[in-house]
Amino acid sequence: MNLINIRKRLRKENPRWVILLIDMMIVMACYILSNFIINSFKGDFDYERMFRKLGWVCTVYFAVFLYFKTYKGVIREAGIKDAQHILMVVFIALAILMLGTFVLRQFVDKEHVLAVYGRMSYAVVFMHAFFTLVCLVSARIFYRTIYEKIFFSDRTLNRVIIVGAGNMGIITQNLLSSDTRTKYKVVAVVDDNPTRIGKRINGFQIRDIQSLTAENVVDWRVDSIIIALDDANKERVKQISQHIEPLPVKLKIM
Repeated sequence: MNLINIRKRLRKENPRWVILLIDMMIVMACYILSNFIINSFKGDFDYERMFRKLGWVCTVYFAVFLYFKTYKGVIREAGIKDAQHILMVVFIALAILMLGTFVLRQFVDKEHVLAVYGRMSYAVVFMHAFFTLVCLVSARIFYRTIYEKIFFSDRTLNRVIIVGAGNMGIITQNLLSSDTRTKYKVVAVVDDNPTRIGKRINGFQIRDIQSLTAENVVDWRVDSIIIALDDANKERVKQISQHIEPLPVKLKIM
């Protein structure tokens, strides 16, 4: 099997199990690091105790990862949305471990087998969750960067501005980010609604449509402007189109 066929197969299958495996390795590495940092300060670092409890930590995170399918859509959804998803998943895993530890500390003798394997240090569990969150989010950015360099290095870059900061604007951004033929880079989001200007959407501060001038379009190296409005008001679309048409860019309407 040549290199081209391997690339095509990997691109088609998107090996989710590899993502899950790497995520679990991150969970384990972060737990070991957290144990070392917390317990070294206490002078109480114990390898045997750490590895006994590591099994319970990995079980909880593995179950949560499977339930919420954190290994799916990594390439397509890498960004704020995926970071929020990871934050929720890590928080749930943290809550399970904290609650389990609280129950064991209150009702089970520390020499009992359940306490030996499941009674955690609150400080270690909290620090582990923080490290895991940072590493998982960073890993997803890394996954997407590598994936694009391998499979989409030959795609042309199209710098776009989206007109419309409502639901349709968000949907358009998601569609552009998942396009496999053309690599789009959203450089700005604008709107003609005064109540939206200055707010943020998917990491972009919403600009006034009046900022769409020939000078700015050239400075931002914009290739095309996409109108993505929630309503089907023809008069509004016409007014926006008339403002954009004189500019040296392509105009598209969703």
